[in-house]
Amino acid sequence: MEQAVATELTELEGAALTVVRQLGPCTAYRLKRVFEQSPSEVWSGSAGAVYPLVRRLVERGYLEQGPIATGGRGRPGRTLALTDAGLEAASIWFSDVHRAAGFGFDPLRTRLSFKSAVAAADYEEMIVGVTAELERLHANPQVPPDDDEEWSKALQRLWLESRLEWLRRARDEGLI
Repeated sequence: MEQAVATELTELEGAALTVVRQLGPCTAYRLKRVFEQSPSEVWSGSAGAVYPLVRRLVERGYLEQGPIATGGRGRPGRTLALTDAGLEAASIWFSDVHRAAGFGFDPLRTRLSFKSAVAAADYEEMIVGVTAELERLHANPQVPPDDDEEWSKALQRLWLESRLEWLRRARDEGLI
């Protein structure tokens, strides 16, 4: 049963459940704001992504909707809380080391796989542009405003450094 729960959750669903676990009862709007502030392009904070996600998690019994709350400002919204099944699913998703260690979504890797579908000049322009953007981000890392965790900043710096190093080596060796 545990493996089925872990594999049935998408990364976004698992992250959403874990955000609710971390924050405690919160509104879908608060969840949407957390995803909007993420530096990851995978986490969409759009209403068109978050609200259907919440609806699915409620329908599957992982989240329950509580009373309407306003928090003293803004539009009223129903509070979301983890059910026991949601807590179990979030724990299993979090502990899935195989998926956590996986490559995951990688926009650069996706684009590199289309080398034969674009003009050589366009491909080279993309490589040069990505290198420049990685250098810019490395010089001035973008972290969410509420992310003051040193490990998160260090991870971003290391990821950018390794990405740049790989890109340079791959170009020098004619791999890309």
